[in-house]
Amino acid sequence: NKCDLIDVREVMERDAKDYADSIHAIFVETSAKNAININELFIEISRRIPSTDANLPSGGKGFKLRRQPSEPKRSCC
Repeated sequence: NKCDLIDVREVMERDAKDYADSIHAIFVETSAKNAININELFIEISRRIPSTDANLPSGGKGFKLRRQPSEPKRSCC
């Protein structure tokens, strides 16, 4: 994010890319202000969305997203 602000970079590009690779994430430096890599990022995201199988009970019309179970909320009293 904010690749147009190189002079205030806090994380080196190589470190960010290595980390993204280690967690199988997408690494793209972007700038919404200057429209740098925005379309490319959305294209890459769309490529990684799992395709649906026409043989599934849903008839291949989509897939269900499920929330990850969250930790129980703690209260002090």
